[in-house]
Amino acid sequence: MPSEKINIRKGEHIQSITKICRIVKDEKVDIVLIPGDLIDYESSTVETANYLIDNFSSISPVPVIISPGNHDFYSPSSIYHSKFLVTRRQKSLPENVIVFENYSFESRSLKQCEYVTVTGISHSENRSIDERLLINKIPKEKGKINILVFHGSLDGYCPPDKKVTLPFSREELLSLGFEYAAVGHYHTYSEILDEEDNVKGAYAGCPMGRNLKECGEKFIIIGEIYEDGKVKIEKRKIDNRTIYEIPVNCTGLHHSEAVLNQIEKMVKEKTDNKDDIVYVKLSGRFPPGSEVNIPENFLKDNYFHIEFDKSNIQPDYDIQKYLSDAADTIECKFVKELKSMIEQTQSEAEKKIIENSIYYGLDALTQNSVKPR
Repeated sequence: MPSEKINIRKGEHIQSITKICRIVKDEKVDIVLIPGDLIDYESSTVETANYLIDNFSSISPVPVIISPGNHDFYSPSSIYHSKFLVTRRQKSLPENVIVFENYSFESRSLKQCEYVTVTGISHSENRSIDERLLINKIPKEKGKINILVFHGSLDGYCPPDKKVTLPFSREELLSLGFEYAAVGHYHTYSEILDEEDNVKGAYAGCPMGRNLKECGEKFIIIGEIYEDGKVKIEKRKIDNRTIYEIPVNCTGLHHSEAVLNQIEKMVKEKTDNKDDIVYVKLSGRFPPGSEVNIPENFLKDNYFHIEFDKSNIQPDYDIQKYLSDAADTIECKFVKELKSMIEQTQSEAEKKIIENSIYYGLDALTQNSVKPR
């Protein structure tokens, strides 16, 4: 994005905490649950810490329960560590903030909510990714609503870009008998249901998408736990923008105007919100010697930001024909030689480079020009 849009977006991310705290006050929320990765230590600043402290103070005495994750782990140099804040001459965390500090489950009773016990854990030390802590029995307090808060990986639900941390299964979680579990780590909303489809836990995901790995609508969760232990949760969208990655296949489209019409159709099917962020990813085959030309201002006024990626479009050469053709042409020899190189390498990155080289080479041999894609 242009720098001015990046700055706008950064400001919106900061304001998300203020929005959440306003909801807490307006809707008289009893407890705030944060199951880890509130911040990322590698990019967080003193200003961010002070901003969080002021916002959490603004909703006191409502308890804010934090179970540190793998990106905001508890350590001597953590903003969750009171002595560290003192050494940096910062305000201490307010009394209504409760941070779990140890890599073992412990329970806390809440003065402001005497009928609730919260049990949590902290990522505070390196442990084996195979260690399944939810297999062990975790004590609960009789006569109270027992809530579990932790940062972990649900079996069978790990996105390709996420690391496994504190793994658990649905059965392991349900066997513990907690009324509700607030789980962090994955950035997409997901519910954990029992055999009767009652909600027993959930990933809220993240309140706002930060990049193309966090596409689609994002939420916070507003929930209620009733006397009979039943749970009702509501997804609440606080970001007025949504990030969309929209694939458009150019195969069968023979000129730029056809591609533009297809892009406009596909984008409108997904969103017509002028506040949204749209990433159009073009792929497929396009006639050799031609190039998809997208006007500079195409759909720019329709969205907060729209970007077009043409890097996966390939010229519509019949590679199989070159491979099966017995003709002793330079083109056939060239394709066969590079295909042989692909078969001999184990590196996926190298295979991609050689595959692109085939198309660039055919451009040079048949079109007498090479246009970088």
